[in-house]
Amino acid sequence: MAIGAAGRHASLNSSAMLKNFFTLSFRRLWKMRSYSIINIGRMAVAIAGGLLLFSHIQHERSFDTWHTNAGRIYRLNIGSFDNDARSAVSSGAMAPAFAGDFPEIEHFTRFRQFPSLVKSGGTRFYEDGFYYTDSTVFDVFDFRLKEGNPALALAQPFSIVLTEAAAKKYFGDQPAIGKQLEIDNRFSFQVTGVLAPVPENSHFKFDFLASVSSLRQHPD
Repeated sequence: MAIGAAGRHASLNSSAMLKNFFTLSFRRLWKMRSYSIINIGRMAVAIAGGLLLFSHIQHERSFDTWHTNAGRIYRLNIGSFDNDARSAVSSGAMAPAFAGDFPEIEHFTRFRQFPSLVKSGGTRFYEDGFYYTDSTVFDVFDFRLKEGNPALALAQPFSIVLTEAAAKKYFGDQPAIGKQLEIDNRFSFQVTGVLAPVPENSHFKFDFLASVSSLRQHPD
């Protein structure tokens, strides 16, 4: 009984001390309220700035990490012996040449941005997000197809894969697979796939992926 009473007294004393602490702190803050508001405001701004900076850094570091093989994907850069200049733009012939000489290369894929005029019926737009790429793009990167077979989607010349937004833009609510798109008033591409949404933290931003083998017949 004595031990229980002592425990209750200790609890009551702790509660009273805590209440007194907050009361005295509030009175002191109120007495010096102008100074307190400035200091609290500074602290709030500093904490908010730190949280925003941390969030931004985390977002930047997360780019392309969602690919299954992110740690095994390398980008071919071009450098100069005369200076430290570097470029991610390289010749389209380099990747297949290197793949023939280095068995460590399991797959390669190339991207060529080629802004084009896209037309379907009465709908026509000049599209900046138009890219040509290899059929192996789905072996290297985790771009998922909502419709279509990734192993076959870009295997043939004049085949093309669209994002969901692009498919809706040109075909509305109608199925896009098997439909034709006229490109640059010269070529007809068959839609062979519709992409599932690509995560925002991807540095690839595209609306169309066309088979790179089509470029062999492109006059430009």
